[in-house]
Amino acid sequence: MIERNVYVWIPYSAALFLLCLIQTFVLSELPLFGFYPALLPLTVGIVAVQEGAPAGAGYGMCVGLLMQIIAPESVGLIIFGLSLLGFVAGLLARYRIQQGFSGCFICSLFVMTLLEIGQVLTHVLMDDGSILSLLCVAGIELLYSMICFPLIYLLYHRIHKQMHYAGRLGN
Repeated sequence: MIERNVYVWIPYSAALFLLCLIQTFVLSELPLFGFYPALLPLTVGIVAVQEGAPAGAGYGMCVGLLMQIIAPESVGLIIFGLSLLGFVAGLLARYRIQQGFSGCFICSLFVMTLLEIGQVLTHVLMDDGSILSLLCVAGIELLYSMICFPLIYLLYHRIHKQMHYAGRLGN
């Protein structure tokens, strides 16, 4: 059982590492009107839909830890927040949302929206700016990130499909 689970997570880890490199070294050099997309949180919604709530929570925690390491100025609650959002997205996918592109899109949008709201609230509480300007920034970041969603979905869907057809996925 444990050996089977390791085989499932190796490709997901490699994809996460690839997206981390792209986000850190490529997209950080190509801002769109001064804004940068957040690719890593999108993957939490996708994995939660494809693998379920417990896996979404664990994967969310790993993504949150990675984001905390990449951007240490971010609030440390991102680790717990992404873990919780991954779990909730997995529950939504199991009981309310169809699996597939639309379900992954809705869950990734859910994760990104709540993450952006959390960041806005954090900055408002720290008195870092007006709520209107922070909401505008959050909205543009959300839009820019969601534009990148289809490519990320294709990568993660391919991994899921290959693992499922290889008989290593315990669904």
